[in-house]
Amino acid sequence: MGDGLEIGTNSSQHSYFVPMVDMLAGVVFLLIIMLASSTLVTRQDFGQIESTKKEIARISAALDAARAKERLYLEPRRRAKLAMGALLENLAASLDKQGFRSVLDVEDGRIAVAGNVNPFSIGVSRLDSDGQRLAEALAEALENELQCLAANAPSSVNCAVYDDVKLETVLLTAPSSDAQVGNPLKKARALAMLSAVIASSPPLLDLKAEDGADLFSFGLQQGTPIGSDGSVEFHFQMALPPIK
Repeated sequence: MGDGLEIGTNSSQHSYFVPMVDMLAGVVFLLIIMLASSTLVTRQDFGQIESTKKEIARISAALDAARAKERLYLEPRRRAKLAMGALLENLAASLDKQGFRSVLDVEDGRIAVAGNVNPFSIGVSRLDSDGQRLAEALAEALENELQCLAANAPSSVNCAVYDDVKLETVLLTAPSSDAQVGNPLKKARALAMLSAVIASSPPLLDLKAEDGADLFSFGLQQGTPIGSDGSVEFHFQMALPPIK
């Protein structure tokens, strides 16, 4: 009996002390974690780490904002520049096949075109036979390309080179280096050439910009002409999102 009682007492003591040891081990483990955390927070470079994290977050936000602006402002301008180059090169190639030389200014979106002779009768705004032939060549070249660039033009499988870029304005001018040629005559020549171009291809008159305004206009060229005396110039401007 004595032996049985002694065995029971030992068993009870064993089942009591083992959970207590486990609990104490857990408490010690928690104390170690708390001490390690306290040591980390009180280190001198902890504040620098937090400051560095904040600076990284600020830089990341600035980069995200810059990428957003690039998508909104820079990318459309890059595509517009590529489209402008393609437009002027295609126009020049089409006109060259019909014997008309061209001078290009891709940066400013201008093309000056003339035949081997002055397309206008001397001293007046009336087109001569070469001028009429030039107007017909211009009409054909413009109709082929502007069907891709006008806001209301039907889509075409041949428009991939222009992506989704659209024109805002097409200004036709008739500059002259002749000091005797005044502004009224320059404007009259521009109007005469534009009228002849539209008469050769009436659908051009219906082409619109994205705001619904007519695509074509005529007037005086601002700045130095890029063509020779008697040439006609087109100044193209692509539609771009405003920079805010």
